[in-house]
Amino acid sequence: MAADNNDKETEFGVLLYYKFTSIPDLDDLFAFYNSNCRSLSLLGRVRLSPNGVNVTVGGKLSSLEKHIAAVSSNTLFEGTDFKLASCHQPSDDKVAKECGFTKLSIRVVKELVTFSPHPLLKSPEVSNAGRHLSAAEFHSVLLHAGKLLDKEGPDVHKKLVLLDARNLYETRIGKFQTPNVETLDPEIRQYSDLHSWIDNNSEQLRGSCVLMYCTGGIRCETASAYIRSKGDGFENVFQLFGGIQRYLEQFPDGGFFKGKNFVFDHRVSVGSSDANILGTCLLCSSPFDDYSSRSRCTYCRMLVLVCDCCQKKSTQYICELCQINGKPVESVPFIENDEPPELSIPIEPEAVLTSDNAAFSPQIPWSNGISSLRKLRILCLHGFRQNSSSFRGRTASLAKKLKNIADLVFVNAPHELPFIYQPSLANPTYCALSSVPPSPPPPSRNCSKKFAWLTSPAFNGKSGADWEMADGPFDPLQYMQQTDGFDASLSYLKNVFSQAGPFDGMLGFSQGAAMAASVCSQQRVLKGQIEIRFVILCSGFDLKLSDHKQESIHCPSLHIFGNDQGNDRQISSQASRELASLFDDGCRVIIEHEFGHIIPTRSPYIDEIKDFLHRGIHVRYFVDVKLMKELQTEGPGTQVDDNADSSQKIASEVVRCLYSTKNVPDIGQPTAASHPELLKEGEITPSISSEEYISRRKRLLELLPDKSLAIIAAAPVKMMTDVVPYTYRPDADYLYITGCQQPGGVAVLGHDCGLCMFMPEASPHDVIWQGQIAGVDAALDTFKAEQSFPMSKLHKILPDMIRSSSKLFHNKKTALPTYTDLEAFQKAACNGTVKDLSVYTHEARLIKSPAELRLMRDSASIACQALLQTMLHSKTCPYEGMLSAKVEYECRMRGAQRMAFNPVVGGGPNGSVIHYSRNDQKVKDGDLVLMDIGCELHGYVSDLTRTWPPCGSFSPVHEELYELILETNKECLHLCKPGTSIRHIHNYSVDKLRKGFKEIGISNDDRNHSYHQLNPTNIGHYLGMDVHDCSTISYDRPLKPGVVITIEPGVYIPTGFSCPERYQGVGIRIEDEVLITESGYEVLTGSIPKEIKHIESLLNNYSLGMGTDNQNITRAASSSR
Repeated sequence: MAADNNDKETEFGVLLYYKFTSIPDLDDLFAFYNSNCRSLSLLGRVRLSPNGVNVTVGGKLSSLEKHIAAVSSNTLFEGTDFKLASCHQPSDDKVAKECGFTKLSIRVVKELVTFSPHPLLKSPEVSNAGRHLSAAEFHSVLLHAGKLLDKEGPDVHKKLVLLDARNLYETRIGKFQTPNVETLDPEIRQYSDLHSWIDNNSEQLRGSCVLMYCTGGIRCETASAYIRSKGDGFENVFQLFGGIQRYLEQFPDGGFFKGKNFVFDHRVSVGSSDANILGTCLLCSSPFDDYSSRSRCTYCRMLVLVCDCCQKKSTQYICELCQINGKPVESVPFIENDEPPELSIPIEPEAVLTSDNAAFSPQIPWSNGISSLRKLRILCLHGFRQNSSSFRGRTASLAKKLKNIADLVFVNAPHELPFIYQPSLANPTYCALSSVPPSPPPPSRNCSKKFAWLTSPAFNGKSGADWEMADGPFDPLQYMQQTDGFDASLSYLKNVFSQAGPFDGMLGFSQGAAMAASVCSQQRVLKGQIEIRFVILCSGFDLKLSDHKQESIHCPSLHIFGNDQGNDRQISSQASRELASLFDDGCRVIIEHEFGHIIPTRSPYIDEIKDFLHRGIHVRYFVDVKLMKELQTEGPGTQVDDNADSSQKIASEVVRCLYSTKNVPDIGQPTAASHPELLKEGEITPSISSEEYISRRKRLLELLPDKSLAIIAAAPVKMMTDVVPYTYRPDADYLYITGCQQPGGVAVLGHDCGLCMFMPEASPHDVIWQGQIAGVDAALDTFKAEQSFPMSKLHKILPDMIRSSSKLFHNKKTALPTYTDLEAFQKAACNGTVKDLSVYTHEARLIKSPAELRLMRDSASIACQALLQTMLHSKTCPYEGMLSAKVEYECRMRGAQRMAFNPVVGGGPNGSVIHYSRNDQKVKDGDLVLMDIGCELHGYVSDLTRTWPPCGSFSPVHEELYELILETNKECLHLCKPGTSIRHIHNYSVDKLRKGFKEIGISNDDRNHSYHQLNPTNIGHYLGMDVHDCSTISYDRPLKPGVVITIEPGVYIPTGFSCPERYQGVGIRIEDEVLITESGYEVLTGSIPKEIKHIESLLNNYSLGMGTDNQNITRAASSSR
């Protein structure tokens, strides 16, 4: 989601970048960084050397963007890859200090990264570094490595090798994993050890195709150059451009990267949406991936992974490398749980997740009558035959993802169980003919004790020494009928709340959930002894206690359980649904998943859990604040008990408001309520808030003359046949002003009336056939109109509004007879007071807001990724129609709603037809493909063009023309800056191309007519909500920051044109999207290759194996004849 200006002023971020370049004056550069970073309050590390810079700084996002703009204005940093990420501000001084974010450190160093500790060993020249692969290219190589090798046969000489250039501790929490590629992990303690590893393993690398990766890319620059410097057999070295960080940005689910990426700032590590933990504790081997400054090797001080439990048992650690080198390893003593099972509370160091609050006060933390939004404290009740330690381990991922919202506190249940052996269904250790298997030996006395909240009558308090063999497999029905011990467990929990409370809520799993639900049903009987504001029940069931009457449960509840296909063999989904039905449906949330008897922590489940807990925070805050204010109005001597009824009403009101799960109204388009994964609260359309829409209307009114009235109708529905409509696309002006994405409405904007929306009325017949639509209520509540009426009232209300205005404007493109036939409108038209509104709306739309730019960047990114995949696809599918289908598929799969226009896929001579759209021919071998595409994302479009030979090689003729267009593209990009104009850039391109055409021999005529036969197009256009955006704005207008344009030089030589035959029928265009910035420009489509060497390398190395079904190719070929 996009952040508005206020967000950027408060949101914290981290910026990483490096640049290898010759620095002419280090003193000047030092002065620049010192001045710029201090003026922007940036903290972190800046390393300068004669060969470049390496920077990691943190601060406010707005400050970091200003820093990027300032650095980009220096030609030394052209092409620098700035990696900017938003994150939480460092809250712990110790962590911040460890990561270098408590001060600004600027140092001049000999090398940006120390490649070797030996002073006589010169670092390799990065100009000889391995070729960069984009994230998509890198992923494609890994994806199709097996297929590629299969095609080349068993005698293939070039094997694919994946080389991790990072330190050992970084690789332990995350790495690339693919079964078809040999992975080499040097297991180095520090980067300066890598050159020795390369020397010792050079024969393993010789003749291989080496793919290297590291955190952000800088270490691969020198390491790949060092490998290539070894000469013959070491030429094929490639590196992941932007490192793991760029890869995870493009593949949020992790792709082939498993685990987390270690980063050298206060975040420590950054993961993907995949919650699986790759790392393990050094001591106990349990899943764990959180590094701590306290956990370092005693001998070499390298970071090691030690889980929280083991940290409490030992402070001496020996890393893997030191163990290999013979360093002694101290044993970690076992700490046995000696707590008795009576009601004394077994809250031990290994049984409790310590709160982030150093000292927690059970009193409400009032400050001037206002409650602080502290984290929630949640008491966690484990399942049957578990303990607090094991449950804590099982929920480690959950606790980690909730660490900024809640502290989880774990306790053992009061009833200790005998250790029960569970028989195996197929035991291979004894003969099948034997009637009785041999009894296994008793377990060690050091085994973890098991506990329960409820037991069966047969248990009868047996001690842990009474070892038993289970009679048979686990019986869910028998397990759910265990109800003995409830009173003892209830008294035990009263003691827990008294001694360790208060707690905001409880989380119960399986039997723990059944116990927690029963506690909720006893709230009136308990009279405040166990007081909670919400409960989370995972795989729960109803105890059906006969001695304890079940009452309607009004506590806000979150129910998480496996669905009918969830394979939960312990608790059926029906049992969990029955439990949920006991809770008030006004404050009940249900999450069903397909993962069995667990608590899911993947998205979207974790997002729903967080949303529930956020509401829990606000329940506490609003109830406390309202109650405090009420007590203050009663006077200082008022007792809380006297206001119990009133406070209960307040609590009930707030709870119902925040936890309401009633059906979300359908208004015909996504809302924050219906699509919380797409829109934030307060947004009308994705990334665009209601405040921004209101400010747009205010801006438009400021542009219009006084006492004006503007009428903007929604675009009409266009029909494919008499009853089949085309997919609806809203008019850009109507969408820009209202946020309404639906047809049938008319918006009226005036200085006196504000926004008045006339909304269509849906009949029951329309709803059946077309679904719900936004009406009058949606106009007021969602689109924030000041007034709204049904469309049937327009002819009565709009005439008076027209007559009271001095000037009338309307959108001529979408004008409707509904209002143009009104007498008042006709009279105004005869008087000459009706004007076209587009002049003003285009003026308002020209400069994009930060939220709009975020959408445009995302739209451009989707288009680039889609076109890259299509280029890879073209060698095996050289058909215009299939390439058109491929690019549309890739765009839509990445979230685009539609294509911005019908893709132009011109093969061979069809490329010389500027807006060719038939897309029905086969591309001949050796021909070029010109592909002009764009997609639309939430109302904002992209537009880019690339030209390439699917065969993988440019012919000399094609290369000659392509280089001219590419050079023109680059030079025109450098002209993009504030103050220049599209017209100025166009005139420069005309002179450049006319001269080039003459030198090549295509045209010997300097007249414009001859040039326009080869290129009748403009160099570019404005871009935004429409492809040719803001068409009323002159190309002579000086460009300003925030304007987005295209730069698209080309040549289109018709067949039969008077020139050498070898050039006839050739069409080439290279189009980029460009954002004008304060200091120059930003290419939004820079991730798609356009250099000849990059395109040929991409097609020749990574298109094999992309293939498609041969039958599809055959069908396409037959239809193209």
